[in-house]
Amino acid sequence: YGGGIGSCLATVTMIDCAVQSNQVVQTAWDQNVLGGGIGIREGRWQTSGSVISFNVANGILRSFNYGGGMYVDGGIHRFNNLLICRNSCTKVGGGQPIARYAGDGAYVFNTTNVVFQNCTFVNNTNQGLRSASNIVANSCILWGNGDDVTGDVSLAWCDVEDGDTGTNCISEDPLFVNPATFDFHLKSRAGHWTPGGWVLDVLTSPCIDTGDKRVNASLEPEPNRDRVNMGAYGGTYQASLSTLEPTLLLIQ
Repeated sequence: YGGGIGSCLATVTMIDCAVQSNQVVQTAWDQNVLGGGIGIREGRWQTSGSVISFNVANGILRSFNYGGGMYVDGGIHRFNNLLICRNSCTKVGGGQPIARYAGDGAYVFNTTNVVFQNCTFVNNTNQGLRSASNIVANSCILWGNGDDVTGDVSLAWCDVEDGDTGTNCISEDPLFVNPATFDFHLKSRAGHWTPGGWVLDVLTSPCIDTGDKRVNASLEPEPNRDRVNMGAYGGTYQASLSTLEPTLLLIQ
C-alpha cells in the first residue's frame, strides 16, 4: 500500500507537498491494492496546502482496489486544504468478477476520527470520497467525480454536484478558473489568485464566503467578509476575493 507515501502508526505533518503519478499494482491473486498515492494505517496525520493527483490503485486479476488517491485505515487525522484530483482505481486485466473498486479520490476505513477540512475532490474517475466509517467533510467541494460522496460521510457547508444532503450544503457549479489547466481556484469578479497577481473574472463562484462560518478566515486576503471560502484554497492566502455589494448613502 502507498505507492507514493506509506505510513504505519506514524505521526505525520504534510505541508505544501505534491503526491502525483504514483501507483500500487497487484502482483498476485487476492491481493488488496490500497492507496495509489498515499496509504495510511493508524497513526495521526495533519495536512495543509497539498495536492494528490494522477495516482492509481491498479488491480490485475482478482483484487480489491481501494483509494486511488489515498487510503486511510484507522487513526486520527485532519486533512486540511487538499486538492484531490484525477485519481483512479482500475482493473487492467481480464478474469475475475469479484474484483472491487472503491474511493478513487479517497477511501476511509475503520476510523471515525477523520475530518476533511477545506478540500476539493474533483475529476476522480468513479468515486470522489468514500467512507466505511462516519467521517466529516467540512467546507469542501466535491465535483465532477463519477459519484461524489459514497458511504458514511457527514457533510457540512459543502458544494456537492450529486446533491448529497448535509448541513448548509449547496449543489451549484463552483466555477473553477480553468480545470483544463489544473487551476481549481474559484472565479471572482473581485479577483482570483495567480502567481503573477490577482486576475478579475466575469463571474463569481457561489463557493466564495459560503464555507463554515465558525472557521477562522483571517488568513484569507481582504476583502473576505470574515468568512472562509469552500474548497482547497479557502482559509489560505490564495483564497479568491469577496465581491462587495454597493452601498447606497442617503445625504440630506
